[in-house]
Amino acid sequence: MNKKLEEKMLLLRARHTYKNLSGIDKISFDLNIDNTTASLMEGVNSLNKIENINKSLIIPHPIIKDELIKKLIMLSHKTSDFSCCFIFEGELKVSASGYDFNAFLSSIIDIDGTYDINIILENPIGILSVIDNEYDIHIYYKEIGL
Repeated sequence: MNKKLEEKMLLLRARHTYKNLSGIDKISFDLNIDNTTASLMEGVNSLNKIENINKSLIIPHPIIKDELIKKLIMLSHKTSDFSCCFIFEGELKVSASGYDFNAFLSSIIDIDGTYDINIILENPIGILSVIDNEYDIHIYYKEIGL
């Protein structure tokens, strides 16, 4: 496939996937991932190093989705107004702003079908990462001073 067609297909998949996100006012899709977003997403990979974490939790399985979301809200201090972004299929930046972080997280989990989450939050800038493995769930949060 040519590059333009691949980009259009990627945008269509992302729009279709996230058309029913709850708790948001606005969503946008950008094929050009800026340097700041790219470096922050690279930071997700280093969160498992103990010196790089501000806050972390390990929760054994099984876990109820609502309990997990409460823990994410506690770590990130987000409840209502929020802005964030995440990467779709490794190539597309999805930016969202909304009024209900609880509903947003719940719908992300339902849509993606997994507890695995990597989100860059704004105000303050931070990385929220959830890694779901066979035995437990690791939650990492790090505020980034830019």
